[in-house]
Amino acid sequence: MKKYMFFLVFALAGVLTVAALAADTPLPWVISLQGNANSGKPLVLVVEATVAKDVETLTATAYASSYQVTGLPVDVSKLKHIDGVLKGDVTLTLPDVKAPIASSYTLDAGVKDGVLTGTFTGKEGDKEVTGTLGWGKDQLPLGHQLFYPSSDRSVGYRGDGNGVFPGARVPLEFWEETKDKKAKNILWQTEMLSQGNTEPIVVGNRVFVKSEPNLLSCIDADSGKILWTKAANAWELSGGDKKLADKLQQMHEIYSYVEPGWDSMIGNGTMSWNVPYETFKTLADTYKEKTQPKMLAALKELDPDVNYDAAASSVIVALDVIVALKKDGKMPGKHDVTWGQLGAMRKQIASRIAALWKIPNGPVDDKKRPIGIDLDSPWGNLVGFCMSVPVSDGERVYATFGQGQVVAYDWDGNLLWGQLQKTSKGNNVGLAHVPSPLLADGVLIVNIDHTTLVGFDAKTGKNLWKTDIQGPGGYSVGSHKIVHLTKDAATLTVLVTESCKIVRVSDGKIIGTLPYGDRISGGSSIINIGDVVFKGACADGFNAPYTAFKLTMVDNDNVTAEKLKELGGSIYQGWVVTDKMQVFSPGEQGNSVLMAGDKLVYGIGGYTKGDKGGEFRIAINKDGKPQFISSGNMLLMHKPRVPAMEKYAKEQYDLLPAWATNRTGYANFFSYVDTPYFVQGGRLYVRSSSHLYCIGEPVAIPEKAK
Repeated sequence: MKKYMFFLVFALAGVLTVAALAADTPLPWVISLQGNANSGKPLVLVVEATVAKDVETLTATAYASSYQVTGLPVDVSKLKHIDGVLKGDVTLTLPDVKAPIASSYTLDAGVKDGVLTGTFTGKEGDKEVTGTLGWGKDQLPLGHQLFYPSSDRSVGYRGDGNGVFPGARVPLEFWEETKDKKAKNILWQTEMLSQGNTEPIVVGNRVFVKSEPNLLSCIDADSGKILWTKAANAWELSGGDKKLADKLQQMHEIYSYVEPGWDSMIGNGTMSWNVPYETFKTLADTYKEKTQPKMLAALKELDPDVNYDAAASSVIVALDVIVALKKDGKMPGKHDVTWGQLGAMRKQIASRIAALWKIPNGPVDDKKRPIGIDLDSPWGNLVGFCMSVPVSDGERVYATFGQGQVVAYDWDGNLLWGQLQKTSKGNNVGLAHVPSPLLADGVLIVNIDHTTLVGFDAKTGKNLWKTDIQGPGGYSVGSHKIVHLTKDAATLTVLVTESCKIVRVSDGKIIGTLPYGDRISGGSSIINIGDVVFKGACADGFNAPYTAFKLTMVDNDNVTAEKLKELGGSIYQGWVVTDKMQVFSPGEQGNSVLMAGDKLVYGIGGYTKGDKGGEFRIAINKDGKPQFISSGNMLLMHKPRVPAMEKYAKEQYDLLPAWATNRTGYANFFSYVDTPYFVQGGRLYVRSSSHLYCIGEPVAIPEKAK
């Protein structure tokens, strides 16, 4: 059996005649109608030919990515393929926001010296359309197996930010291997070098994904093999000596992962849990006998000029007091032992890192004060430093991290440029690094604190602009959104921020505001369909509905936003919106939603405070109906690697129960991001805190031609 595909891109639905296609033209064919059809909004038609027993059968599907309409059925019963030429009629109907449009086209296409030329005529309703033909591979829908990003169509957080992958399909059944059954449709799973709450991106045959605290890995999409991993050392990027920077990085990892956050193990709260006496005593004894001696030896080698013994003794004395109180069933308090005693080691390590980091002419803030490097990841290991998602234009990959690192790498992992930006823990939340970097018109846009955006020249790393986007309320954990606007022949690229500002990408100037009446803090991310953007907000204690706004380009210096409607419902990061402004949400039982073709993908579970690892089920539902197609789509929670603990505190790490705590060891979630997925072709890539999974139905091997 032989299979081959032809791809044609045109503006709307209808009847199609294709003539004079050269037989030796390399597949796939991607033909774009360039004229006044549908005001230039593309539709991708994929025609696949299957030959079995000398009988050829044509099938087709269509993608209208501009409307986020997916998998449209196509009638090709009257289409014939003879000697490399397609002739006949193709009929389909494209649903419009208002009403379906009946359309028909006649194409006359040919290829000469590798160049496609031709013309088309047609009718869209009562409107006659004409134009010329050309290659249109760059118009393949996001998620298609042959989609490849470009400077005009980058991929990053949730694909293009909307979480809608019109060209993708997703396997309906899969599960990880357990003692009771073998794995199904798990093409590979690769243990990551360190824990991470983040999302992968796929660029061609490579997957890019981050890990704590500053790692970016490139992985072969077919095998799962890690091709390279690079560390964005904050001290090195700040201009420090590499040898010193490596020393400070090791001291920081001891500070962050080896010396436990004991205070989070003796309380009851959002970020802590009162560990039972026996478990706590075992951990404390292991720390005293195994971990602390190794840690002290490492610190004496890294920082021989300072004695850490007094701080170490202070921690031991405090632990002995806590163990005695717990044995008697008492809850330790500040009157029994001070946090200063418990945190003496961490305090001294932090002080030494600051003292050793003396860089002449180093980075300073707007008031000429030296920029410090954050040592504490927000909310402990629950969030971490690597939550933002890389972005790529198909030539380079860009990443940001929570200590202020902004880096650009080529395909071989060579650092093209890197910077350390000022960071801020505004509003005592420290989540300014969570919004992902965005790429448009050659500008890399980075959120460096809750009130400031910076635009970089994507090729050189030059700072182009800095803009204050302070809004009327708190912090944001959602990402901003790139929107392309037009007026007559003029075009304008803007960024719509979570704080409701409309920013011109070229120079960072604020040229409009969303008239959003509710509080703007928290999530979720801005999403859009063309010139309509959707803003919602949720945080502790409040929940505001998604609201749709239509943007209008008045001129290059002015964009207006008109409120269209409120879409209602509970807000959660990771919602998707279709062309008819229907919001698809996983509901109360799930989160992490995206749309692959006509299927919704979202997660349920993946959190436990018990002594056993939990499980994470991925729901695939159809047509917006909230039910499992398969209830077996289960992945397991594994202990992620923590390299510093493996080196200095392995015995302690092995004792940590699966829940751990948010400031000790590793996060107690399968993933703590809104969307740990990316889809490309028929594959679903999932980043858990410990592994990267590639899920897909096995690829059929074609029969040999007779």
